[in-house]
Amino acid sequence: MKELNLVCLLLFCGKCSSYVIKPESNEATADQMYEITTDGTVGTTEAVEEITVAYNDTIGIKHIVFFRGTSALKENEKELLEASTAGNLEQVQQLLAKGVNIEAKDRNGRTSLLEAVKNGHQNIVQLLVDHGAKVNYEHIRREGMKTLSYAVETGNKEIVKILLDNDVNIRAIFSLALRTAVKLNQTEIANLIKNHGYTSLMVAAIDGQIEELTRLIKNGADVNTKLEDGYTCLMTAAEFGQADIIQILLDHGADVEARNEKGYTSLMIAAELAEIYAVKKLLENGADVNVKDDDRELNSLMIWLNNDGDNKEEYNDIVRMLLDHGANVNDKNKYGSTSLMLSAYNGQFEVVQELIKYGADINTKDNQGSTSLIEAVGAGNVEIVKELLKHGADVNVKDNSGKSSLMHTAHFYVELIEGEDAKDTDWDAHAKRGDAKKRKKVEIAQILIEHGADVNSSDNEDDTILIKASFTNAMMHLFQFFCQVELTSVQRITMDLPV
Repeated sequence: MKELNLVCLLLFCGKCSSYVIKPESNEATADQMYEITTDGTVGTTEAVEEITVAYNDTIGIKHIVFFRGTSALKENEKELLEASTAGNLEQVQQLLAKGVNIEAKDRNGRTSLLEAVKNGHQNIVQLLVDHGAKVNYEHIRREGMKTLSYAVETGNKEIVKILLDNDVNIRAIFSLALRTAVKLNQTEIANLIKNHGYTSLMVAAIDGQIEELTRLIKNGADVNTKLEDGYTCLMTAAEFGQADIIQILLDHGADVEARNEKGYTSLMIAAELAEIYAVKKLLENGADVNVKDDDRELNSLMIWLNNDGDNKEEYNDIVRMLLDHGANVNDKNKYGSTSLMLSAYNGQFEVVQELIKYGADINTKDNQGSTSLIEAVGAGNVEIVKELLKHGADVNVKDNSGKSSLMHTAHFYVELIEGEDAKDTDWDAHAKRGDAKKRKKVEIAQILIEHGADVNSSDNEDDTILIKASFTNAMMHLFQFFCQVELTSVQRITMDLPV
């Protein structure tokens, strides 16, 4: 005989229904509810888009549900996107004549201009630009791709020219596009970009032309000249990893602490792009490792750790160099996160070890009350969870919502799948990804309990781990697992469980 929470029993017996509230509504009224099944199936809720709040009016408990709705585009906007993608010039002209919104984005952030550029439709690109399409639009929802970089990837020099001639002036766009062109050995396109957006001194720095750089400086070129976005020649050299050029610029008075409009220094730029030799050279010349950017208040170490979790040994050397030159291992960003929290979430196991070695505070909290352990648990990073526990992470500490690290093992719901229309979604593949995550969560839950996690801990809404686990059938494994441990609850019933 074991004791189970009443809420779990009702949900798993199918005697309660879940509802979703329309995004524009703050209250759950009868005409604003759409029934969905307890296994997360969207059903007929096509009118509901974005992330919604689910509400069970039988037991009065809210939880978050992510699912796809219909396309965010109106019918004529969808036609414009499809015509631009297919290269149907006549249809694009007709739709533009009707005044269709040229900047409309679909659920994945695609615009007609982006699709025309990506598919190499030069005539449509020109037409859209002539009708006022924003060339500087940054497509950052999925892969960080930019309009100009799409053109570079297709190798279409004429489209690159159109974009450059129509005010592509965001440094991030130039930088990514130029690095892409260099990587793909597209010399002509690379030269187009360099000649459009950089000074002669910067071009020499990018290309590592020491003699040309020296000649320009000797003839009076100012090494500290800034572009409109605050970019200097030293930043450009740092971005492209030109260590020898960096030394020459510094020897001729380049300001190592100069900032661009984002508040980035040359060291931050080199760290973000993992340009190890540039980082080394700048540190040798006294670059401040603890200065922070203006937006997120990140120092150079945090900026590197905000990358995608790459654990290549060469990249981890950057962490060691920054720490050896005095990086504050316990410094916090705008959100209260430390370097250890960032690396724990990103799955950077070797970096976590290094940060602990340099004195990182394992149990410090961010603005939401989260710790490095909670971050690692939330991301499903099993080995990092073990490492943090080995070094004294508090297994029962709670975040501001009252959730312990154990409760975060049950805190994932039906995920929003990006990149496809709902009708084309590969639900089987998604289920497999969910199964992998599920197994990690169960493994982490077991590890936490072995280290003394309180299975009866409740959050600020008096929900326990078992209640959290009950809300989606994706958590059935955790539900079954928690039936094997001693549980208590304010509301309890007794029932026989199969062995």
